[in-house]
Amino acid sequence: MGVREIVIIIVSLLMLYQGYRLGEKRNIGGTGGLTLVFFFSFIGLTIVYFLPNKNDPYQAKNGKNFREALIFIGLLILFLVLFVVVVYNIKHQSV
Repeated sequence: MGVREIVIIIVSLLMLYQGYRLGEKRNIGGTGGLTLVFFFSFIGLTIVYFLPNKNDPYQAKNGKNFREALIFIGLLILFLVLFVVVVYNIKHQSV
């Protein structure tokens, strides 16, 4: 097992943990969030993120949801760009 596989495993575990933690705060629950991320990867994480909060069922009516969505999408794009850069550098590493 190379460095690339280890990086992918670590990123996957972090995404699963994040799905569980986000799911606990949402109507879907921790297990539901974990399951969505397990089967659909970052798309599942995005779905879990946009589900309504347990304590704020009317969050779509306030601006907090939009602001959080923009921050989340920006961080997701940053994460994906950094991931591609790391994989590219590992793949083109001189021996």
